[in-house]
Amino acid sequence: MLKRFIRSRRSAAALLLLIAIGVSRADTGAVSESRLISHVRFLASGEMEGRELCERGDALAERYVQSQFERAGLKPPPGLADYRQPFTVLRSELDRENTCVVVENGAERHTFRVDREVLYSHTGFSDLAVRAEVVFAGFGITAPEYGYDDYAGMDVRGSIVLVFNHEPGETGSGEFFKGRAPTRYSNPQVKAEIARDRGAVGMIIVSDAANHAEDIDELIRRRRGSSIEKPYYGLAEHGEELPIFYATRPVSEALLEGTSIDLLNIQKGIDAGMKPASKRIPGRHVELNVRLKSVERRTAANIVGMIEGADPGLTGEFIVVAAHHDHEGVGEGGSVYCGADDNASGTAGLLETMEAVERAALGRSILFVSLCGEEKGMLGAAYFVKHPPVAHIRAAVNLDMIGRNNMNKDENKNMFMVFTSAQTPVLEKLVRAGRAGEMDVRVAPYLRFTGASDHMVFHQEGIPVVFYFSGFHDDYHTVKDTADKILPGKMAMIVRHLCGLLPALSTVDGAELLFDRSITAEPPKDEFERPY
Repeated sequence: MLKRFIRSRRSAAALLLLIAIGVSRADTGAVSESRLISHVRFLASGEMEGRELCERGDALAERYVQSQFERAGLKPPPGLADYRQPFTVLRSELDRENTCVVVENGAERHTFRVDREVLYSHTGFSDLAVRAEVVFAGFGITAPEYGYDDYAGMDVRGSIVLVFNHEPGETGSGEFFKGRAPTRYSNPQVKAEIARDRGAVGMIIVSDAANHAEDIDELIRRRRGSSIEKPYYGLAEHGEELPIFYATRPVSEALLEGTSIDLLNIQKGIDAGMKPASKRIPGRHVELNVRLKSVERRTAANIVGMIEGADPGLTGEFIVVAAHHDHEGVGEGGSVYCGADDNASGTAGLLETMEAVERAALGRSILFVSLCGEEKGMLGAAYFVKHPPVAHIRAAVNLDMIGRNNMNKDENKNMFMVFTSAQTPVLEKLVRAGRAGEMDVRVAPYLRFTGASDHMVFHQEGIPVVFYFSGFHDDYHTVKDTADKILPGKMAMIVRHLCGLLPALSTVDGAELLFDRSITAEPPKDEFERPY
Protein backbone atom coordinates (compact mmCIF):
# COMPACT_ATOMS: atom_id res chain seq x y z
CA MET A 1 0.00 0.00 0.00
CA LEU A 2 2.79 2.42 0.87
CA LYS A 3 4.15 2.30 -2.70
CA ARG A 4 0.99 3.97 -4.02
CA PHE A 5 1.88 7.10 -2.11
CA ILE A 6 5.49 7.25 -3.25
CA ARG A 7 5.46 9.06 -6.60
CA SER A 8 9.20 9.61 -6.98
CA ARG A 9 12.59 8.96 -5.43
CA ARG A 10 12.44 12.51 -4.08
CA SER A 11 9.16 11.91 -2.21
CA ALA A 12 10.48 8.60 -0.87
CA ALA A 13 13.52 10.34 0.57
CA ALA A 14 11.31 13.00 2.12
CA LEU A 15 9.18 10.29 3.73
CA LEU A 16 12.25 8.57 5.12
CA LEU A 17 13.39 11.89 6.52
CA LEU A 18 10.10 12.30 8.41
CA ILE A 19 10.24 8.73 9.70
CA ALA A 20 13.80 9.11 10.92
CA ILE A 21 13.04 12.42 12.66
CA GLY A 22 10.01 10.82 14.29
CA VAL A 23 12.08 7.97 15.68
CA SER A 24 14.60 10.43 17.07
CA ARG A 25 11.89 12.45 18.80
CA ALA A 26 10.29 9.37 20.33
CA ASP A 27 13.47 7.95 21.84
CA THR A 28 15.10 10.41 24.20
CA GLY A 29 17.41 10.07 27.17
CA ALA A 30 20.88 8.59 27.57
CA VAL A 31 22.91 7.05 24.74
CA SER A 32 20.39 5.23 22.58
CA GLU A 33 21.22 2.32 20.29
CA SER A 34 17.87 2.64 18.53
CA ARG A 35 18.48 6.30 17.80
CA LEU A 36 21.97 5.53 16.48
CA ILE A 37 20.84 2.79 14.12
CA SER A 38 17.89 4.92 13.00
CA HIS A 39 20.31 7.62 11.82
CA VAL A 40 22.48 5.04 10.04
CA ARG A 41 19.56 3.39 8.28
CA PHE A 42 18.36 6.69 6.90
CA LEU A 43 21.77 8.03 5.84
CA ALA A 44 22.79 4.68 4.30
CA SER A 45 19.50 4.04 2.52
CA GLY A 46 19.42 3.63 -1.24
CA GLU A 47 17.34 6.79 -1.51
CA MET A 48 20.41 8.77 -0.42
CA GLU A 49 22.21 7.64 -3.59
CA GLY A 50 25.55 7.25 -1.85
CA ARG A 51 25.71 10.89 -0.63
CA GLU A 52 28.27 11.96 -3.24
CA LEU A 53 29.54 15.51 -2.82
CA CYS A 54 27.27 18.16 -4.38
CA GLU A 55 24.73 15.56 -5.50
CA ARG A 56 21.12 15.13 -4.34
CA GLY A 57 21.89 12.60 -1.61
CA ASP A 58 24.56 14.86 -0.16
CA ALA A 59 22.04 17.72 0.00
CA LEU A 60 19.52 15.41 1.71
CA ALA A 61 22.14 14.45 4.29
CA GLU A 62 22.81 18.14 4.98
CA ARG A 63 19.09 18.81 5.45
CA TYR A 64 18.76 15.80 7.73
CA VAL A 65 21.63 16.85 9.99
CA GLN A 66 20.36 20.42 10.11
CA SER A 67 16.88 19.22 11.09
CA GLN A 68 18.42 17.25 13.98
CA PHE A 69 20.38 20.31 15.14
CA GLU A 70 17.22 22.43 15.04
CA ARG A 71 15.15 19.85 16.89
CA ALA A 72 17.78 19.50 19.63
CA GLY A 73 17.96 23.26 20.12
CA LEU A 74 21.51 23.81 18.88
CA LYS A 75 22.31 27.35 17.79
CA PRO A 76 24.19 28.40 14.66
CA PRO A 77 27.68 29.63 15.57
CA PRO A 78 28.27 33.40 15.77
CA GLY A 79 30.17 33.53 12.47
CA LEU A 80 27.37 32.02 10.35
CA ALA A 81 23.95 33.33 9.37
CA ASP A 82 22.46 29.88 9.88
CA TYR A 83 23.65 26.28 10.26
CA ARG A 84 25.16 26.13 6.77
CA GLN A 85 28.77 27.00 5.99
CA PRO A 86 28.67 27.10 2.17
CA PHE A 87 31.71 27.20 -0.10
CA THR A 88 32.55 26.80 -3.76
CA VAL A 89 33.86 23.52 -5.15
CA LEU A 90 35.32 23.13 -8.61
CA ARG A 91 34.67 19.87 -10.47
CA SER A 92 36.86 19.09 -13.47
CA GLU A 93 36.83 16.16 -15.87
CA LEU A 94 39.91 14.99 -17.74
CA ASP A 95 40.08 14.74 -21.54
CA ARG A 96 41.56 11.28 -21.50
CA GLU A 97 42.18 11.08 -25.25
CA ASN A 98 44.45 14.12 -25.35
CA THR A 99 46.34 13.79 -22.06
CA CYS A 100 49.78 12.27 -22.54
CA VAL A 101 53.48 12.15 -21.67
CA VAL A 102 56.08 12.70 -24.39
CA VAL A 103 59.67 11.55 -23.86
CA GLU A 104 62.26 13.31 -26.03
CA ASN A 105 65.62 11.68 -26.73
CA GLY A 106 67.34 13.99 -29.17
CA ALA A 107 65.21 13.99 -32.31
CA GLU A 108 63.19 10.97 -31.17
CA ARG A 109 59.77 11.54 -29.58
CA HIS A 110 57.86 8.78 -27.79
CA THR A 111 54.25 9.54 -26.88
CA PHE A 112 52.55 7.65 -24.03
CA ARG A 113 48.80 7.97 -23.58
CA VAL A 114 46.88 8.19 -20.32
CA ASP A 115 45.10 4.96 -19.31
CA ARG A 116 47.51 3.04 -21.54
CA GLU A 117 51.17 3.47 -20.61
CA VAL A 118 50.59 6.18 -18.01
CA LEU A 119 47.97 7.03 -15.40
CA TYR A 120 47.32 10.59 -14.35
CA SER A 121 46.41 11.70 -10.84
CA HIS A 122 44.02 14.42 -11.92
CA THR A 123 44.20 17.34 -9.48
CA GLY A 124 43.70 20.55 -11.42
CA PHE A 125 41.28 22.94 -13.10
CA SER A 126 43.13 24.09 -16.19
CA ASP A 127 44.96 22.67 -19.18
CA LEU A 128 48.67 22.13 -18.68
CA ALA A 129 51.67 21.89 -21.00
CA VAL A 130 55.07 21.48 -19.32
CA ARG A 131 58.37 20.69 -21.05
CA ALA A 132 61.45 20.25 -18.88
CA GLU A 133 64.58 18.26 -18.15
CA VAL A 134 64.28 15.20 -15.92
CA VAL A 135 65.96 14.54 -12.58
CA PHE A 136 65.87 11.13 -10.94
CA ALA A 137 65.15 11.86 -7.25
CA GLY A 138 65.05 8.42 -5.61
CA PHE A 139 61.88 8.05 -3.58
CA GLY A 140 61.24 11.81 -3.69
CA ILE A 141 61.47 12.09 0.09
CA THR A 142 62.92 14.63 2.49
CA ALA A 143 62.44 13.22 6.01
CA PRO A 144 64.65 14.91 8.65
CA GLU A 145 63.31 12.71 11.45
CA TYR A 146 64.61 9.65 9.61
CA GLY A 147 67.87 11.29 8.52
CA TYR A 148 66.98 10.83 4.86
CA ASP A 149 66.90 13.32 1.96
CA ASP A 150 66.68 12.37 -1.72
CA TYR A 151 67.11 16.04 -2.65
CA ALA A 152 70.34 16.66 -0.75
CA GLY A 153 72.73 18.51 -3.09
CA MET A 154 70.22 18.41 -5.96
CA ASP A 155 68.79 21.43 -7.77
CA VAL A 156 65.43 20.46 -9.30
CA ARG A 157 64.10 23.95 -9.97
CA GLY A 158 62.21 23.97 -13.26
CA SER A 159 62.65 20.19 -13.65
CA ILE A 160 60.37 17.17 -13.76
CA VAL A 161 61.32 14.66 -11.06
CA LEU A 162 61.26 10.90 -11.60
CA VAL A 163 60.69 9.05 -8.31
CA PHE A 164 59.95 5.59 -6.97
CA ASN A 165 56.59 4.68 -5.51
CA HIS A 166 56.35 4.03 -1.74
CA GLU A 167 59.39 4.56 0.53
CA PRO A 168 62.76 2.99 1.44
CA GLY A 169 62.86 -0.11 3.63
CA GLU A 170 59.25 -1.03 2.88
CA THR A 171 59.75 -4.77 3.35
CA GLY A 172 61.95 -4.45 6.44
CA SER A 173 61.07 -4.91 10.09
CA GLY A 174 61.18 -1.20 10.85
CA GLU A 175 64.88 -0.46 11.15
CA PHE A 176 64.42 2.14 8.37
CA PHE A 177 61.40 4.40 8.36
CA LYS A 178 58.71 2.07 9.77
CA GLY A 179 59.17 -1.02 7.66
CA ARG A 180 55.88 -2.43 6.43
CA ALA A 181 53.86 0.28 8.19
CA PRO A 182 53.89 3.21 5.75
CA THR A 183 54.73 6.70 6.93
CA ARG A 184 53.26 9.88 5.48
CA TYR A 185 56.21 10.02 3.07
CA SER A 186 54.83 7.12 1.04
CA ASN A 187 51.86 9.31 0.07
CA PRO A 188 52.25 10.67 -3.50
CA GLN A 189 50.72 13.99 -2.45
CA VAL A 190 53.40 14.40 0.22
CA LYS A 191 56.07 13.61 -2.39
CA ALA A 192 54.48 16.23 -4.65
CA GLU A 193 54.51 18.84 -1.88
CA ILE A 194 58.21 18.19 -1.27
CA ALA A 195 59.00 18.40 -4.99
CA ARG A 196 56.99 21.59 -5.45
CA ASP A 197 58.73 23.19 -2.47
CA ARG A 198 62.03 22.37 -4.20
CA GLY A 199 60.87 24.08 -7.40
CA ALA A 200 59.94 21.05 -9.52
CA VAL A 201 57.26 21.55 -12.19
CA GLY A 202 56.04 17.96 -12.49
CA MET A 203 56.43 14.45 -11.11
CA ILE A 204 56.56 10.99 -12.70
CA ILE A 205 56.21 8.03 -10.32
CA VAL A 206 57.49 4.58 -11.31
CA SER A 207 57.27 1.20 -9.60
CA ASP A 208 59.69 0.33 -6.83
CA ALA A 209 60.21 -2.94 -8.67
CA ALA A 210 62.55 -4.52 -6.12
CA ASN A 211 59.55 -4.85 -3.79
CA HIS A 212 56.67 -5.21 -6.26
CA ALA A 213 56.56 -7.55 -9.22
CA GLU A 214 53.46 -5.90 -10.67
CA ASP A 215 53.91 -2.72 -12.68
CA ILE A 216 52.61 0.52 -11.24
CA ASP A 217 49.46 0.69 -13.37
CA GLU A 218 48.29 -2.64 -11.93
CA LEU A 219 49.13 -1.52 -8.40
CA ILE A 220 47.36 1.84 -8.72
CA ARG A 221 44.26 0.34 -10.32
CA ARG A 222 44.10 -2.36 -7.64
CA ARG A 223 44.40 0.12 -4.79
CA ARG A 224 42.42 3.03 -6.19
CA GLY A 225 40.06 1.21 -8.53
CA SER A 226 37.93 3.40 -10.76
CA SER A 227 38.63 6.48 -8.63
CA ILE A 228 41.67 7.22 -10.81
CA GLU A 229 39.23 7.84 -13.67
CA LYS A 230 36.68 9.95 -11.78
CA PRO A 231 36.30 13.74 -11.96
CA TYR A 232 38.39 15.82 -9.60
CA TYR A 233 36.93 18.05 -6.90
CA GLY A 234 38.80 20.83 -5.15
CA LEU A 235 38.32 24.10 -3.35
CA ALA A 236 38.03 27.07 -5.67
CA GLU A 237 40.43 29.02 -3.45
CA HIS A 238 43.21 26.44 -3.78
CA GLY A 239 45.88 26.87 -6.45
CA GLU A 240 46.95 24.26 -8.97
CA GLU A 241 48.77 21.25 -7.59
CA LEU A 242 51.90 19.67 -9.01
CA PRO A 243 50.96 17.30 -11.89
CA ILE A 244 51.62 13.63 -11.03
CA PHE A 245 51.84 10.90 -13.66
CA TYR A 246 52.27 7.19 -12.89
CA ALA A 247 54.46 5.62 -15.59
CA THR A 248 54.76 1.98 -16.60
CA ARG A 249 58.05 0.27 -17.49
CA PRO A 250 57.94 1.18 -21.22
CA VAL A 251 57.99 4.85 -20.17
CA SER A 252 60.90 4.45 -17.76
CA GLU A 253 62.78 2.44 -20.40
CA ALA A 254 62.33 5.26 -22.92
CA LEU A 255 63.50 7.74 -20.30
CA LEU A 256 66.63 5.81 -19.36
CA GLU A 257 67.61 4.14 -22.64
CA GLY A 258 71.32 4.62 -23.30
CA THR A 259 72.06 5.93 -19.78
CA SER A 260 73.88 4.18 -16.95
CA ILE A 261 70.85 4.45 -14.65
CA ASP A 262 69.50 1.05 -13.57
CA LEU A 263 66.42 1.66 -11.43
CA LEU A 264 66.22 -1.86 -10.00
CA ASN A 265 69.81 -1.85 -8.74
CA ILE A 266 69.53 1.73 -7.50
CA GLN A 267 66.48 0.87 -5.45
CA LYS A 268 68.16 -2.18 -3.94
CA GLY A 269 71.11 0.00 -2.98
CA ILE A 270 68.89 2.61 -1.33
CA ASP A 271 66.99 -0.05 0.60
CA ALA A 272 70.20 -1.67 1.78
CA GLY A 273 72.05 1.41 2.93
CA MET A 274 69.48 4.22 3.19
CA LYS A 275 71.75 6.36 1.02
CA PRO A 276 70.05 8.48 -1.69
CA ALA A 277 71.27 8.05 -5.27
CA SER A 278 69.65 11.00 -7.05
CA LYS A 279 71.07 12.26 -10.35
CA ARG A 280 70.16 14.17 -13.49
CA ILE A 281 69.16 12.16 -16.55
CA PRO A 282 71.32 13.45 -19.39
CA GLY A 283 69.88 14.29 -22.81
CA ARG A 284 66.23 13.78 -21.89
CA HIS A 285 63.29 16.17 -21.93
CA VAL A 286 59.71 15.31 -21.06
CA GLU A 287 56.44 16.98 -22.00
CA LEU A 288 53.49 16.64 -19.64
CA ASN A 289 50.29 17.46 -21.52
CA VAL A 290 47.00 17.69 -19.62
CA ARG A 291 43.72 18.56 -21.30
CA LEU A 292 40.35 18.97 -19.60
CA LYS A 293 36.86 18.26 -20.91
CA SER A 294 35.02 20.51 -18.50
CA VAL A 295 35.25 22.60 -15.33
CA GLU A 296 32.14 23.29 -13.24
CA ARG A 297 31.53 25.45 -10.16
CA ARG A 298 29.33 23.88 -7.48
CA THR A 299 28.26 24.76 -3.95
CA ALA A 300 28.90 22.47 -0.99
CA ALA A 301 28.25 23.07 2.71
CA ASN A 302 29.32 21.99 6.17
CA ILE A 303 26.51 21.96 8.74
CA VAL A 304 27.48 23.55 12.06
CA GLY A 305 25.57 23.76 15.36
CA MET A 306 26.64 24.96 18.79
CA ILE A 307 26.04 24.08 22.44
CA GLU A 308 27.17 26.92 24.68
CA GLY A 309 29.46 26.04 27.55
CA ALA A 310 28.31 26.51 31.14
CA ASP A 311 31.47 28.23 32.40
CA PRO A 312 31.35 32.01 31.68
CA GLY A 313 35.14 32.08 31.68
CA LEU A 314 35.42 29.34 29.04
CA THR A 315 32.28 29.64 26.91
CA GLY A 316 34.15 31.72 24.31
CA GLU A 317 36.47 28.76 23.65
CA PHE A 318 35.36 25.82 21.51
CA ILE A 319 35.80 22.08 21.15
CA VAL A 320 34.84 20.75 17.70
CA VAL A 321 33.07 17.40 17.33
CA ALA A 322 33.07 16.44 13.65
CA ALA A 323 32.11 13.65 11.28
CA HIS A 324 31.77 13.63 7.51
CA HIS A 325 28.37 12.86 5.99
CA ASP A 326 29.43 12.31 2.34
CA HIS A 327 30.37 9.07 0.60
CA GLU A 328 31.13 7.64 -2.85
CA GLY A 329 27.81 7.97 -4.65
CA VAL A 330 26.55 5.58 -7.34
CA GLY A 331 28.83 3.22 -9.25
CA GLU A 332 28.64 1.52 -12.61
CA GLY A 333 25.34 -0.14 -13.32
CA GLY A 334 23.56 1.96 -10.69
CA SER A 335 25.03 0.19 -7.67
CA VAL A 336 24.86 2.43 -4.60
CA TYR A 337 27.80 2.90 -2.25
CA CYS A 338 25.66 3.19 0.89
CA GLY A 339 28.55 4.05 3.21
CA ALA A 340 26.90 2.74 6.37
CA ASP A 341 30.12 2.54 8.34
CA ASP A 342 31.91 5.15 6.23
CA ASN A 343 30.54 7.37 7.47
CA ALA A 344 26.85 7.17 8.35
CA SER A 345 28.09 5.60 11.60
CA GLY A 346 30.26 8.60 12.48
CA THR A 347 27.48 11.05 11.59
CA ALA A 348 25.08 9.06 13.76
CA GLY A 349 27.65 9.18 16.56
CA LEU A 350 27.90 12.96 16.20
CA LEU A 351 24.12 13.33 16.41
CA GLU A 352 23.83 10.98 19.37
CA THR A 353 26.63 12.75 21.24
CA MET A 354 24.71 15.98 20.73
CA GLU A 355 21.68 14.31 22.38
CA ALA A 356 23.43 12.53 25.22
CA VAL A 357 26.28 14.76 26.44
CA GLU A 358 25.65 16.32 29.83
CA ARG A 359 25.44 19.99 28.91
CA ALA A 360 25.64 21.28 32.46
CA ALA A 361 29.06 19.64 32.80
CA LEU A 362 30.54 21.48 29.82
CA GLY A 363 32.90 24.35 30.42
CA ARG A 364 33.88 25.33 26.89
CA SER A 365 31.32 25.49 24.11
CA ILE A 366 30.95 22.59 21.67
CA LEU A 367 30.69 22.95 17.89
CA PHE A 368 29.06 19.97 16.19
CA VAL A 369 30.22 19.95 12.56
CA SER A 370 28.91 17.64 9.85
CA LEU A 371 31.65 17.94 7.24
CA CYS A 372 31.25 17.41 3.52
CA GLY A 373 33.74 16.38 0.87
CA GLU A 374 35.94 14.09 2.95
CA GLU A 375 35.94 11.48 0.21
CA LYS A 376 37.08 14.11 -2.32
CA GLY A 377 40.13 15.18 -0.33
CA MET A 378 38.83 16.43 3.04
CA LEU A 379 37.46 19.56 1.36
CA GLY A 380 34.94 20.50 4.05
CA ALA A 381 37.55 20.22 6.79
CA ALA A 382 40.07 22.19 4.73
CA TYR A 383 37.58 25.01 4.24
CA PHE A 384 36.47 24.94 7.88
CA VAL A 385 39.96 25.33 9.36
CA LYS A 386 40.79 28.21 7.00
CA HIS A 387 37.44 29.93 7.62
CA PRO A 388 36.42 28.96 11.16
CA PRO A 389 33.05 30.43 12.16
CA VAL A 390 34.37 31.02 15.70
CA ALA A 391 37.66 32.06 17.23
CA HIS A 392 39.56 30.05 19.84
CA ILE A 393 39.08 26.45 18.73
CA ARG A 394 41.06 24.53 21.34
CA ALA A 395 40.66 20.92 20.13
CA ALA A 396 38.78 18.79 17.60
CA VAL A 397 37.24 15.32 17.82
CA ASN A 398 36.64 13.30 14.65
CA LEU A 399 34.31 10.29 14.29
CA ASP A 400 34.90 8.17 11.21
CA MET A 401 33.87 4.52 10.85
CA ILE A 402 32.71 3.62 14.37
CA GLY A 403 30.19 0.89 13.55
CA ARG A 404 32.06 -2.38 12.91
CA ASN A 405 34.62 -4.67 14.56
CA ASN A 406 38.22 -4.24 13.46
CA MET A 407 39.09 -6.80 10.77
CA ASN A 408 35.54 -8.28 11.17
CA LYS A 409 36.66 -10.24 14.25
CA ASP A 410 34.23 -10.97 17.09
CA GLU A 411 37.16 -10.88 19.51
CA ASN A 412 37.32 -7.13 18.84
CA LYS A 413 33.71 -6.49 19.85
CA ASN A 414 34.67 -4.30 22.81
CA MET A 415 37.72 -2.77 21.16
CA PHE A 416 38.03 0.56 19.39
CA MET A 417 40.93 2.88 18.64
CA VAL A 418 41.42 6.48 19.70
CA PHE A 419 44.20 8.41 17.96
CA THR A 420 45.45 11.65 19.50
CA SER A 421 47.87 14.46 18.67
CA ALA A 422 51.12 13.57 20.43
CA GLN A 423 51.97 17.28 20.60
CA THR A 424 49.19 17.61 23.22
CA PRO A 425 49.93 14.86 25.77
CA VAL A 426 46.90 15.60 27.96
CA LEU A 427 44.65 14.15 25.25
CA GLU A 428 46.07 10.66 25.72
CA LYS A 429 45.67 10.99 29.50
CA LEU A 430 42.05 12.08 29.23
CA VAL A 431 41.20 9.29 26.78
CA ARG A 432 42.76 6.64 29.01
CA ALA A 433 40.98 8.05 32.07
CA GLY A 434 37.64 7.59 30.33
CA ARG A 435 37.82 3.81 30.07
CA ALA A 436 34.92 2.08 31.79
CA GLY A 437 33.33 -1.35 32.03
CA GLU A 438 34.28 -3.72 29.23
CA MET A 439 35.62 -0.96 26.96
CA ASP A 440 38.88 -2.01 25.34
CA VAL A 441 40.25 1.37 24.27
CA ARG A 442 43.50 1.25 22.29
CA VAL A 443 45.15 4.67 22.44
CA ALA A 444 47.64 5.78 19.78
CA PRO A 445 49.24 9.24 19.97
CA TYR A 446 50.85 10.39 16.70
CA LEU A 447 53.13 13.25 15.75
CA ARG A 448 51.95 12.85 12.16
CA PHE A 449 48.95 10.98 10.85
CA THR A 450 48.83 8.69 7.83
CA GLY A 451 45.66 7.63 6.05
CA ALA A 452 42.99 10.14 5.16
CA SER A 453 40.29 11.48 7.43
CA ASP A 454 39.31 14.95 8.53
CA HIS A 455 41.28 15.01 11.78
CA MET A 456 44.48 15.24 9.71
CA VAL A 457 43.50 18.72 8.50
CA PHE A 458 42.96 20.01 12.03
CA HIS A 459 46.19 18.43 13.24
CA GLN A 460 48.19 19.97 10.40
CA GLU A 461 46.71 23.34 11.33
CA GLY A 462 48.02 22.94 14.89
CA ILE A 463 44.62 22.12 16.43
CA PRO A 464 44.94 19.12 18.80
CA VAL A 465 42.80 16.19 17.70
CA VAL A 466 41.14 13.06 19.03
CA PHE A 467 40.05 10.51 16.41
CA TYR A 468 37.59 7.68 17.17
CA PHE A 469 37.79 4.66 14.84
CA SER A 470 36.51 1.11 15.26
CA GLY A 471 38.64 -0.41 12.50
CA PHE A 472 38.83 -1.60 8.92
CA HIS A 473 36.88 -4.41 7.27
CA ASP A 474 36.54 -5.97 3.83
CA ASP A 475 33.45 -3.91 2.97
CA TYR A 476 35.35 -0.61 3.18
CA HIS A 477 34.57 1.50 0.09
CA THR A 478 32.48 -1.24 -1.49
CA VAL A 479 28.74 -1.56 -2.12
CA LYS A 480 28.66 -4.11 0.74
CA ASP A 481 29.05 -1.41 3.41
CA THR A 482 25.36 -1.55 4.36
CA ALA A 483 23.32 -0.73 7.44
CA ASP A 484 22.47 -4.34 8.29
CA LYS A 485 26.12 -4.96 9.21
CA ILE A 486 26.38 -2.06 11.65
CA LEU A 487 26.71 -2.89 15.36
CA PRO A 488 24.63 -0.41 17.39
CA GLY A 489 26.26 -1.57 20.61
CA LYS A 490 29.71 -0.73 19.26
CA MET A 491 28.57 2.75 18.28
CA ALA A 492 26.91 3.28 21.66
CA MET A 493 30.08 2.23 23.49
CA ILE A 494 32.13 4.79 21.56
CA VAL A 495 29.58 7.56 22.07
CA ARG A 496 29.48 6.84 25.82
CA HIS A 497 33.25 7.21 25.95
CA LEU A 498 33.08 10.48 24.01
CA CYS A 499 30.30 11.81 26.25
CA GLY A 500 32.62 11.19 29.18
CA LEU A 501 35.58 12.78 27.43
CA LEU A 502 33.88 16.02 26.39
CA PRO A 503 33.27 17.43 29.90
CA ALA A 504 36.91 16.75 30.78
CA LEU A 505 38.13 18.17 27.49
CA SER A 506 35.96 21.26 27.90
CA THR A 507 37.23 22.05 31.39
CA VAL A 508 40.91 21.05 31.36
CA ASP A 509 43.37 23.88 31.88
CA GLY A 510 43.97 25.75 28.63
CA ALA A 511 47.75 25.48 28.96
CA GLU A 512 47.44 21.70 28.66
CA LEU A 513 45.59 22.01 25.35
CA LEU A 514 48.46 23.77 23.61
CA PHE A 515 49.85 22.11 20.46
CA ASP A 516 53.52 21.84 21.45
CA ARG A 517 55.64 21.54 18.31
CA SER A 518 58.78 21.10 20.40
CA ILE A 519 57.63 17.53 21.08
CA THR A 520 59.45 15.51 18.41
CA ALA A 521 59.79 12.03 19.89
CA GLU A 522 57.17 9.58 18.64
CA PRO A 523 55.44 8.19 21.78
CA PRO A 524 54.54 4.50 22.28
CA LYS A 525 51.11 3.28 21.21
CA ASP A 526 48.76 0.52 22.25
CA GLU A 527 48.78 -2.48 19.94
CA PHE A 528 45.96 -3.21 17.52
CA GLU A 529 45.78 -5.25 14.33
CA ARG A 530 46.50 -3.17 11.24
CA PRO A 531 45.42 -4.10 7.69
CA TYR A 532 48.92 -4.31 6.20
